[in-house]
Amino acid sequence: MRQVQSGFADRRRSYTKSFERYALDLSRHMTIQDVAEHFHVIKLFNEKLSNLRRELYCEATDKMHKEEAEAFLSDWLNRAMISGVRMLMKFAKTLAAYRTGILAYYDYPISTGPLE
Repeated sequence: MRQVQSGFADRRRSYTKSFERYALDLSRHMTIQDVAEHFHVIKLFNEKLSNLRRELYCEATDKMHKEEAEAFLSDWLNRAMISGVRMLMKFAKTLAAYRTGILAYYDYPISTGPLE
């Protein structure tokens, strides 16, 4: 069992002692469970998603020729569309609409990224 410590501004300490007795009595009737804080779960998910984005970006831009990139994009679009994840499906439709421009990078490898 974990010990919980808390301090109170009670000069007579009578309130503190009463609270300690109450908390100990209450703890005998409770089961304590760890609770994952929502913020930290989302933060961890976002970190993993960012790492995946970086890996996919490097894989798709640095190591492929245009034909390989076209196959990679087609495969990703297909997997996104059958995933059933509405956000991915919507994003896949957006990428499909920009497919020609995305693949043109392999003919003209320029980027305005450094300016932004």
